[in-house]
Amino acid sequence: MERLEEEESSSLFMEGIFGGMLTVPLPVPEIISSLEKSKFKHKQAAVRKKGNLNESVSGMWRQCPICWSDFLRNDFVTTLHCDEKHIFHTECIEQWIRKGQNSCPLCRQHIASL
Repeated sequence: MERLEEEESSSLFMEGIFGGMLTVPLPVPEIISSLEKSKFKHKQAAVRKKGNLNESVSGMWRQCPICWSDFLRNDFVTTLHCDEKHIFHTECIEQWIRKGQNSCPLCRQHIASL
């Protein structure tokens, strides 16, 4: 009986060490500081210069994909490195990262290399 208890306790110990996933906290300040932040009007102007006005009319640039609120003229927005069209309210994407996400909400590419 004692031997059975020893085996159970040792197997629980081993399972506790090797059975679970090891989570490493994200370097949130470094990720957030690496993001490109600007005012929304600058992003619209860049699209117009490229001649992609249809994208802004079709909704690509009208709403934040996280909160679904319309972008306003002087809102601070963040463009992710994965695609210049992946634009979010700065506050929304920072909350996303602080919750432990390190991937673009749209395409799931890494926001920052760790």
